[in-house]
Amino acid sequence: MNTQNVISLQAVSELGPFLRVKMTAAGIDAAGVNDRAIGITLPGDLNRTYPSVHVLGLFSPAVLGNGTDVVQGDELEAGADGTLVKKTAGIAIAVAVAGATEAGDQFDVIFFRDPIPTAV
Repeated sequence: MNTQNVISLQAVSELGPFLRVKMTAAGIDAAGVNDRAIGITLPGDLNRTYPSVHVLGLFSPAVLGNGTDVVQGDELEAGADGTLVKKTAGIAIAVAVAGATEAGDQFDVIFFRDPIPTAV
């Protein structure tokens, strides 16, 4: 049984194995020193433009809490009634994997394992 949270997403450029990656508006990319990593690329994946990524947090659908457009790569914070909204002043708890435009829209996100960054 696979108990790992593994997804395959488009990469900005070719990515090798065992790299920390972040989500951007253009796709996944290598994470820098102060970037919030969403996962680690896996070995043995010959398709480096859509690499398999072991997600460090939780990949899940969520509900948009207001009408502010969200695009792939936007950081999200907690909204009212269990929803997520585009981060403005709160703590980023997730990143959008897909976009949403209307309040109540469902869209895919990756929740950060640790919602508070350790290096900024």
